[in-house]
Amino acid sequence: MARVKLRAIPYRGSAPALQGLLAGDVDLMFDNLGVSLPLVEAGNLKLLAVASSRRLPSLPDVPTIAETLVGFEAVAWYAIVTPPGTAKKHHRQDQCRCERSAAAARIAGPPQETLRGDLWRIGGEVGAVHAGRG
Repeated sequence: MARVKLRAIPYRGSAPALQGLLAGDVDLMFDNLGVSLPLVEAGNLKLLAVASSRRLPSLPDVPTIAETLVGFEAVAWYAIVTPPGTAKKHHRQDQCRCERSAAAARIAGPPQETLRGDLWRIGGEVGAVHAGRG
């Protein structure tokens, strides 16, 4: 798309990669904003752009990559997983807990004091996806 050549450095996760970035071992990295934002807020990292299609309401002065590279968008999805042998009754219990937590985050307290507020800061949303209800 941009014809920029970057070399992938195979770190074993975000934490060691951030250590490498802070130590000057690498020049840049693409990372989950939820992990990097505290370092940005502390002045240890500079946030160049976000990968969402629109600027984040919580970071209005940070441009999107798409403002330079039209059509670029990267979205992260997260899942809650268990080992394959976990009993279905535990799946249902965990699903209920997650649904209650998601519902509570949507309605409880001022946004800055809830999971919803934490997610808003990084452009996230609280929701529930139901898979495998059988």
